[in-house]
Amino acid sequence: MLKNIFVLVLTISIVFVSNAKELDLKYVQQKAMSTSPLTKQRNYYQTISDLEKKSTRTVYLPQFTIDAQGTYQSDVFELPFKLSIVTIPVVPKDQYKVTLNVNQMIWDGGVASFNSDKSNIDLSVNNQQTEVNLFKVKEAVNQIYFNILFVQENLRILEIVKSQLDSNRYIIESAVKNGVMLKSNLQSIEIEIIRTEQKISEITSDRKALLKMLSMWIEEELTNDVVLNVPDELQKNTDLMNRPEYPYFELKKKQLDNGKDLISSILNPKFFAFGQGSYGSPNQLNMFETTGSFFYIVGLKMQWTPFDWFNNSRKQEILEINKSFVNIEKENFDKNLKISLIKDSEDIEKYNMLITRDEDISSRQKLIVAEYFSKLKNNTITITDFLNQFNQQTQTEISLKLHKLQKLNALINLLTKSGNY
Repeated sequence: MLKNIFVLVLTISIVFVSNAKELDLKYVQQKAMSTSPLTKQRNYYQTISDLEKKSTRTVYLPQFTIDAQGTYQSDVFELPFKLSIVTIPVVPKDQYKVTLNVNQMIWDGGVASFNSDKSNIDLSVNNQQTEVNLFKVKEAVNQIYFNILFVQENLRILEIVKSQLDSNRYIIESAVKNGVMLKSNLQSIEIEIIRTEQKISEITSDRKALLKMLSMWIEEELTNDVVLNVPDELQKNTDLMNRPEYPYFELKKKQLDNGKDLISSILNPKFFAFGQGSYGSPNQLNMFETTGSFFYIVGLKMQWTPFDWFNNSRKQEILEINKSFVNIEKENFDKNLKISLIKDSEDIEKYNMLITRDEDISSRQKLIVAEYFSKLKNNTITITDFLNQFNQQTQTEISLKLHKLQKLNALINLLTKSGNY
């Protein structure tokens, strides 16, 4: 009868688990990063870059200005004598003029080109900064994921323990009914079952809370029946550092180099074509025409500041110093990362040793529990003696599973921190 009930329960459990949703660490990492609000920054950075480029290109579009003025002046130019042969017009004291100015950039010394490069580099720097920030999301998700695995594994072990206690309870109950054992033995094992159920309830509650946290990270509803798969154990590898911070540092230096080129281009001469068309009185190009008339001027001009009292060179020196800051920041990051990897690497070796000892203890403890249960059935030991050994076996199994997960966690942390997972 008991065997049939066990088979039925096992069958139902298998069907339940097979229908449960499964998640793996890679999926959770990618989903958390893709749904992070930080990803929205990329669209904004792209929009800013596009707008800056459009603004840069307008420097080569013709620039128009309209000026208008009306004046009255106390004195005007006139000859100190009069000619009888010809009448010289008198310049009016009230004057007006409307002017359209047109400036067309021919060459701006390379400023627009470097500004366009600056927009591209700034976009790359900002996007890489987003990748650096998203990497922290990956590390946070790893921690929650493995916390759920720890709870999930403890829950699984406690379920097995409860099943074993239930089986032992049936045997002891039968012995009590037959008068072979005292009823207190049955009470003791029932108390242990209740304690195990309490632990299961407590851990189930912890798992529920952790699943809610993970659900918020990946923006996906996770029910209590979801199963988190244990990641496959990978080869430890830290030879290649693929952290997003490294390309970020290089882009920052490239950004500063572009700033130096931009400063240099400001000192280059700039060439323009220009034109002025005016209507007014008097004609400023022909002082003898005092009635309202149209006049214009066109030409080429150059602007050049050959000497700026070394202001630009000082600005370039400041940028070079900032590059040194970036190099220092990179060295500091590299040092801290390598120190952190040492801890994870040593943890892997530590857990390897603990797992070997746990397996040895577990195999010995199983033999002891089997022997004690046989003695319990023969009334040669008390139920307390048996439960003490049984609880030691339970703790050994929990420690073994915990140490295996901790080793895997340390390995995943090491690979993640080095950018290889």
